[in-house]
Amino acid sequence: MGWLLSLSSAIIAAIAGCLLAFYIGEKCVTWYRISSFEGGSGYAVVFIAFGGLLAGFGVGLTVSKSFGTGFLHGTGLALATVVAISGVVYLLARLGGDVPPELNGDTLHLQVEMRMAPGWQPSHLAQAGRNYCLLTSLAGNQRRRPRYGTLDFKNATQQDGRWIVPCQVDIHSNRSPLLVGVQLGKRTNLEFVSPLPSQPTAANEQWTAWSATGFSQTQAPGYEYRVRVKRDNVVRAERQAAETAAYENRQRDFAALNDSSPLKAWLPFANSYNSDDISGHAQRYLGTRLPEFETLLADPDPSIVIGALKVLLYHQTPPKTLTPAIIASGRAVLPLIERAKQAKDPDDPDQLAEKHAREFVEIWKSVAEKTNAPTDKVKTEFGVAAANAKQGDMQDLALAMR
Repeated sequence: MGWLLSLSSAIIAAIAGCLLAFYIGEKCVTWYRISSFEGGSGYAVVFIAFGGLLAGFGVGLTVSKSFGTGFLHGTGLALATVVAISGVVYLLARLGGDVPPELNGDTLHLQVEMRMAPGWQPSHLAQAGRNYCLLTSLAGNQRRRPRYGTLDFKNATQQDGRWIVPCQVDIHSNRSPLLVGVQLGKRTNLEFVSPLPSQPTAANEQWTAWSATGFSQTQAPGYEYRVRVKRDNVVRAERQAAETAAYENRQRDFAALNDSSPLKAWLPFANSYNSDDISGHAQRYLGTRLPEFETLLADPDPSIVIGALKVLLYHQTPPKTLTPAIIASGRAVLPLIERAKQAKDPDDPDQLAEKHAREFVEIWKSVAEKTNAPTDKVKTEFGVAAANAKQGDMQDLALAMR
């Protein structure tokens, strides 16, 4: 073939190589867990596609010029060679990566329940949500980049005096074995080999029996686990059903309120993160009863006090008659500060109490500032109570009150 026809074939082969490389690049983003941070995964796909463009052009030019007897023949040979090479690259990339298994065409989640050893109690950090679970594949003895899942300690339960902690993580690899890791705070770190096959079947959608084998740690007496898989469409349907049920329950509970209901019963709806008709209605209703908030601001439950302060924060000018009650309500944070300081282990601070205390003070200050009331005396009490606290929210609070 002449150079002009060969160049034409090479351009067509380059376009084909670019498209095939783009497809392979997109797959590699998943298989090799390429991060999208600062566009990393996008740049990787573009780089691979550009490499396919250059390779396609080079292969197309060489094959069509050397073996083509005409434009169609040369172009066909060039395209066939590019497709064959792309197929080999695809297979090699797939073999080297983590390919998510599927069941009935749907991706899978691994659900885990960890039954803690008798006598185990959650640390402060575990209760504050400093937890995670992960799934790690192995290439020989080399750990690959793990997939992190969700572990919400609020979903933990107790049965026969033992804690059962659930977690869920996407199954991102069909390699075997897969390591399942569960960490709660800094004190509990467990890892075991998943007993499920690399290609789960419908039978694996049922819980396995409780097992105490396969732990990486030799010091894990008393801990047990069970696992199962769940298809993504089932997980999504269950999540949607739970959200729908929660909203319907919220509507039902709100509809049960009336003018004779205690004011504190209205607070959760007014301070909900849901910006909908219910929260707006509750805010407007409580706005008509602000002069009655003196009782709420003196409630012995700090959660009721902060709920009332949040409602007052939404309104431009709290009634002047509430000024003394607003100032005094700040002292409701003192038990929270004391609770936070009772955590003596520097590696296990009571971050939940610290967070609540700091949030309380910030909201109280904002409301108090609207009244232009003198708050120095109460602020001094905050500073004294939080003094000598370790690094963290309480130390920041103590410094802010100076």
